[in-house]
Amino acid sequence: MCDPIAEYAARWHSHAMQVAKFDATADDLLAAYRLNFKIRLKAKRARRNLLIGGLFLSALSVFAAWLWDLGSLPIAAAVGVVYWVLFLVAVFGAAYLRLRGQSRTIYAQQKNLHGTTFVEWDDRTIKFGSIRGQSNFEWDDFHGIFASAEVIILKQSADLMNFIPTRALTGDQVVYIAGRLKGQS
Repeated sequence: MCDPIAEYAARWHSHAMQVAKFDATADDLLAAYRLNFKIRLKAKRARRNLLIGGLFLSALSVFAAWLWDLGSLPIAAAVGVVYWVLFLVAVFGAAYLRLRGQSRTIYAQQKNLHGTTFVEWDDRTIKFGSIRGQSNFEWDDFHGIFASAEVIILKQSADLMNFIPTRALTGDQVVYIAGRLKGQS
């Protein structure tokens, strides 16, 4: 009897290319989502929007304090900024805490995450494949490549990514893939 995974792996194997394989887990997906969350928070656009929101709320607080003669305008500005920071901590903290449940649900629903995934790459391309399908990319196709201790994510866009658990790679392979494209947002 033929093993379809072994057959698929044999088709993928090439001496000129680097190869890795892994069986994704819900924890791998969670690590990818957590890394993506942190990247999005650190993005230039996010920092700019956070700053604009803080300035807006500060100005609104100063205007309210001036309009209703509530006291010191610098204190009103500081109070506005403190409220903005507390609001952001609540919103982003809740979103971060929801990642575990969201990733478990997505993992259960998205069947292409189940089973063995093969990754093959050289200096020009990287391929992801399983018995469910195959995706081929050139390194330049990625918007950014980011790594943590648990996972490497390869972002096709702001919202779409592939991931490779670092446990499936050698140290040299992690350095090579993570170094292909310095993290950009």
